[in-house]
Amino acid sequence: MNKFIKCELVDFMGTDLTVVNAARVSYAAESKEFSERDAALLKFLAEHNHITPMRHPKVQIRCDSPIFLARQVGKHQVGFDWNEISRRYKDGDAVEVTCYIPDVILARPKSLMKDSAVPASAELTQWAIAEIKQSYSNSVDDYLALIGAGVAPEQARMVLPQGMQTQWIWTGSLFGWANLYNQRSSEHAQYEANLFAEEVNKIMSALFPISWAALTNQ
Repeated sequence: MNKFIKCELVDFMGTDLTVVNAARVSYAAESKEFSERDAALLKFLAEHNHITPMRHPKVQIRCDSPIFLARQVGKHQVGFDWNEISRRYKDGDAVEVTCYIPDVILARPKSLMKDSAVPASAELTQWAIAEIKQSYSNSVDDYLALIGAGVAPEQARMVLPQGMQTQWIWTGSLFGWANLYNQRSSEHAQYEANLFAEEVNKIMSALFPISWAALTNQ
């Protein structure tokens, strides 16, 4: 697990049986215990894009990631609710400023639209990490100087980098999380988004093993 990109289960509502019964109510039917017949129904629902039963279960996750990644995955809004830490109310004295250091530096691809980035050379990696750390240090020093001089936190935060860690509570439906995972686990998604998707996968596959496998083709 990457120490900068973390997802922690907070709460959840529902099971695979919840999905089954949301579908079976159409026929005034109900399953009391999960069966092979129910598993087949879940696969059918996913294969034929009958998604409304998949929206009933809800999962709340505490997420921790750099801001640039939070803004990227935050594009998934349908079926989700989001509350994030605010540096308008918590400044440098109350919440430590932590910044993301990538474990892999990627080289610029020939085509940003068509090609995937690949790991950079050892020389470029070493130089880039040093530059990133120095940039972070300068930004955080400026931020703390502004805070120390009496500038309001809501404006002092403007100098903080996109690589700064943020934290939020995110609640979404089973289907919403699956849609996020399917897009962000793709080989075409950003490396850090892949890491985030895998964190989500660990949580969701444990809670909804049959539904999740059907929705994500696992």
